[in-house]
Amino acid sequence: MAPPYAGCLARRPDLVGAAVAQSASLWRSWPGEALAAAGPVRARLEVGRQEWVLLEPNRRLAAELTDAEAEVELVEFNGGHDYACWRGGLIDSIAALLTRTDESEVRRA
Repeated sequence: MAPPYAGCLARRPDLVGAAVAQSASLWRSWPGEALAAAGPVRARLEVGRQEWVLLEPNRRLAAELTDAEAEVELVEFNGGHDYACWRGGLIDSIAALLTRTDESEVRRA
């Protein structure tokens, strides 16, 4: 979740509605505080278990948002940082966010 997009979701969750983050480069900046303070945001985070720099920060962001009562789903896939993995997950993520859920979850694919 790039900082500009996280900022849009944090400032106006009523307009943006939801966000998909695929292999979010959270080492550059941390959107957790702003998103947690925004109230009920909806997000789906995807990260590969072979993305050794990104895996733990994405888990931490999912936990932080869940603690802030956001509707967040963390999906960990068996892969790395490449478009072949993201391509398959993008449609699933959009479909998931278009369907409202009642509880947050972590899913490992």
